[in-house]
Amino acid sequence: MQVEVSARKLDVPPVCACCCEAATDQLPVSSSRTKGKRVVRTETVVWHFPYCAHCLRHLQAVPGPAGGFAALLLLAGLVLLFFAPPAGVVSLFLACVIGVISFIVRRSRLAYANSLRKPSCARVEAAVRLLRWKGTHLVFEMDSPGFVLAFSERNHEKMVNVPPAAAQWIRDSLAQQRSPAGTIVEAQPVPTPSGASSTNKELVAIISKLEGAKGPAARRAILASALPTFAESTQRNHLLLEASRIEVEAVLNKVDGLKTAAARRRNLQAALDEIRSDPVPDELQAQQIHWLEEALAELDKAT
Repeated sequence: MQVEVSARKLDVPPVCACCCEAATDQLPVSSSRTKGKRVVRTETVVWHFPYCAHCLRHLQAVPGPAGGFAALLLLAGLVLLFFAPPAGVVSLFLACVIGVISFIVRRSRLAYANSLRKPSCARVEAAVRLLRWKGTHLVFEMDSPGFVLAFSERNHEKMVNVPPAAAQWIRDSLAQQRSPAGTIVEAQPVPTPSGASSTNKELVAIISKLEGAKGPAARRAILASALPTFAESTQRNHLLLEASRIEVEAVLNKVDGLKTAAARRRNLQAALDEIRSDPVPDELQAQQIHWLEEALAELDKAT
């Protein structure tokens, strides 16, 4: 949904812009434009929107634009066809091979990013985007209805050009939210029990430690010593999921840097064999095997 505001300051609600749970971090949302003909100037505005740690992880796992090197080889091949046909044919062939492999890896990484989403997540990529701006007039694209409601409640006097249907929906939803008989919408922060904040901090610290560890052996040692400290199954499951994500991401990052499909397949298969033979917890092993088998299947389809 497009949300237009006219303001120098925004009152941003302290809930995740993607899943509407309590936010723990922020993500910058920016937009740039150029002015002038002889002297070109670039202007950039940046706003920060809240996100929870879980949504930041699936957002950061989304692969970037692909095909840059393949496109360069393709262009070079087309040019060489006129001056050195054999070299042009080789360049075109390499461009096709690299393009196909990049597509397969990108698709696998996107599937992995989607697997990290919760049912309440609005989008695997950034849920708030700044489409355009002029002076104090800002046009955002927001994908989470719950976040739109929370944002509208705090900034309703600054919103402009709201379509009648959207304005009525916002009014009705906010009225239901304030009604004692109404249900609380997802945009409300979830209250945390006493002691939960310190547990969450420990969990974030361990996840950061896992991300900084070198090699699967070090990560598994950290996980083995950390799991007994969490009594709640929710915290343990979250830690297991994050450990799986970090392990698979390390493999995919390594595979992404290989040049041939055969080398990629060898490394994926070696990672699968290592996980199956190691004494990894069953829950962690099953998730890692599932993600790696998906990546291997995508590679096999293309070849």
